[in-house]
Amino acid sequence: IALGVNASRELGEDRWIRTSYFLSSLDNTQDRDVQRQQLLGSEVSSLLDQTSNQTTDNFTHRVNLNAQYAFSDGHDLRLRGNLNASSSALSNLELQETRSTAGVILNTAATDYSVDGNDLAGSARLTWRKRLSKNGRSVVAEARVNLDDPDMSGNLASTTGYRDRGDVLTYDEIVQEQSRFGHTLTHSQRLSLTQPFGSSRVLEVFGERRAIDEDLTKSVYDLVGGTSVLNDLLSSEFERTYTYLQGGMRFNLNTEDSWLVLGLQVQNSDLDGNIVDRGERISSGYTHVLPSVNYRIQFEPGRNLNFRYRTSTREPSMTELQPFSDNSNPINVYTGNPDLTPEYTHTVNAEYRFYDQFSFVNVYTSARASYLSLIHI
Repeated sequence: IALGVNASRELGEDRWIRTSYFLSSLDNTQDRDVQRQQLLGSEVSSLLDQTSNQTTDNFTHRVNLNAQYAFSDGHDLRLRGNLNASSSALSNLELQETRSTAGVILNTAATDYSVDGNDLAGSARLTWRKRLSKNGRSVVAEARVNLDDPDMSGNLASTTGYRDRGDVLTYDEIVQEQSRFGHTLTHSQRLSLTQPFGSSRVLEVFGERRAIDEDLTKSVYDLVGGTSVLNDLLSSEFERTYTYLQGGMRFNLNTEDSWLVLGLQVQNSDLDGNIVDRGERISSGYTHVLPSVNYRIQFEPGRNLNFRYRTSTREPSMTELQPFSDNSNPINVYTGNPDLTPEYTHTVNAEYRFYDQFSFVNVYTSARASYLSLIHI
């Protein structure tokens, strides 16, 4: 179900306010059956059967705002924002069994996991633009802010069986109450200067600062004889701040039948984290050089070639760095690693398109390759 209403008001030439409200409700049920063979070399080492039923309910309110105020021709201020309030529920029942090729049970699990959550989130972007000269030189300043405030509570009941070294299938039972709440605040400031050189060349120089402030509290209680007992090993509380400083340039060259963009960016990132309930700190800092190339050529009408090369990085999150466990799936327990280093990825895309408007023949082919390397500190 989805409902919406829009409203707008014109305040003058290039001056206006537009807003909208949307209400949506979404229910989803998913049944899944998985059969998988796990290989060890050329031999089948195990056979996995997995059956699950998952039901989700989501109810969302969303308000959008878009406003612009023009001071003069080529000089304006624009505000865009939204606010979301949502509630959700998830129920997941999963049965999993792994057997050897001889039919012997290696492990088995029955998991019933239910979650109720509420989330309040919003974002805003304020952009100031001014043209400095008739040839197109311009400056743009932008500030962004995003806020996410989730709150979740859940129940986990699972029975897990493992075959031990004595060839005996032993069972563990887990009955827990889990809760997670916190907030994430992301804010950034960006300043760029664009300078055209003639009619076909443009140079952009920019700098940006971005920070992510996050705190998260996760509490896990074991139900023992009807009494809730705090599980210190699975409970955690942390605060972190990720700060990025970025600077770089982009050069555009346009001709009648081709388009070339060369980019170079330097990024410095710093993580300062605090595991509150254990009095431990996690800190790290990285500097990366990120080049990029984007080239497009049109051989003739309806026939063109695109080539893109870009580099990107992904630093480990606070959750990935924490040496604590997440047992929401008892067969696949996740534990963070404080020795993780960033990923540096090279990505190449190539596309060829051909279209004949007389015969309606359309040909499209593409290739993509990526190489990921770990940066050793």
